[in-house]
Amino acid sequence: MRKTIHDCANPRNDDDYAIIARTRLKDLRIWFKRNGWDELPQGERPGRLQWIADHAWVAYPTNPKPAIRRRCREIAPDLSDDDLDQLIAYTEQSNKRWTPDQSAMVWDITAHDRDSHALWSFGACDDPDYEWRRNRNLEKDAERKRNERAARSTGRPRGRPRLELTPEEMKARRNAQAAERMRRLRLRKNASATKEEDISRTELSVTAPSPILLLPAPIVPARAPKARGGLPVTVDVLEPLEGEIVTDDVDFDDIMMHPSLQSAIAYARRLIQKERHQ
Repeated sequence: MRKTIHDCANPRNDDDYAIIARTRLKDLRIWFKRNGWDELPQGERPGRLQWIADHAWVAYPTNPKPAIRRRCREIAPDLSDDDLDQLIAYTEQSNKRWTPDQSAMVWDITAHDRDSHALWSFGACDDPDYEWRRNRNLEKDAERKRNERAARSTGRPRGRPRLELTPEEMKARRNAQAAERMRRLRLRKNASATKEEDISRTELSVTAPSPILLLPAPIVPARAPKARGGLPVTVDVLEPLEGEIVTDDVDFDDIMMHPSLQSAIAYARRLIQKERHQ
């Protein structure tokens, strides 16, 4: 693919410098036409002729001397052969590396002139800090983006179109959205699987709950409670009622586990401890 001046922003070899030099010589003709020059003015000839000779040498490396003669005679036809020979001899020893801003200083090209006439191979003689060019690039970039957005625009307002719903339908929609948000929030907090994933679970993936073991309270032998006067407390034995069936095959563990019996035993223990302390 053929290179252009924009591909040689950071030149690395002689081919890149040659492309830059040829582009500057081409842009120089635009600058001559803008100023109305048919030939180079007399007052600025020495430095500008040397600029043209350096660029002609770099632009045509295979045969640089005839290129210098041809380019210089186009803008200064009154040059003699001795003047051209002296210019070529000096050009052989010159640096030939002109920056864009240095080239703009030679030809008095401002940042506004560069932007107006598309002299992109030149710099600007009045913008050493690139502030004007940077701001101008931002303006052009913003304008380009506006044009792209306008080309893709459909004419309707930005954002989602408004739903034509009645107040009842709007309330139902908001309630449904709130319910969906709460459902998702609960899923995030609980981090539990959905019902479909629960169906796919196996008995190995779920740990069965361990049974709760209820141990009977220990039986502590205690003496019969005594009254305050030192006499033993009499306990009345209840006789079975008429028609009541009394059996001997009573499960003692079931009786001990009964809540009311446990509370009675605890109350008796508190009475015994209270009597001991007295």
